[in-house]
Amino acid sequence: DGKPEVGFRYGKFIEGFKGVGCADQCPNIPEVALQVARCVKEFIVGHQPFECWGMDKHTGVWRQLLVRHGRKGDVMAVVQYSSNNAPKEEVLGAA
Repeated sequence: DGKPEVGFRYGKFIEGFKGVGCADQCPNIPEVALQVARCVKEFIVGHQPFECWGMDKHTGVWRQLLVRHGRKGDVMAVVQYSSNNAPKEEVLGAA
C-alpha cells in the first residue's frame, strides 16, 4: 500500500516482489524484536524526513533492521541506511 513498514520482505525481489509486511503475527519472532521494530517504524513514520529504501530505483535511506537478543536479556539492533541518498550527518541528526 506504499506505507512504510518494518517487518519481512515478501518473496524474492528477482521474482518481482518488493513488499514488506508487519511481523506482529509471526509466532516465532520474540516480543523484544517486535518492540524494536515498532519503535523503528514509529521513528521512520513520524519523526524524520527520509523515505524507506526503494529496491527497484535505489532511492530512499532506511534499508534494513537487524535485531538480535540473548538469553540473558541483551538486545542488539543494527540499522542499515543508504549514505548515498543522505549525508551521514543528516541521518544522525534525525535520530
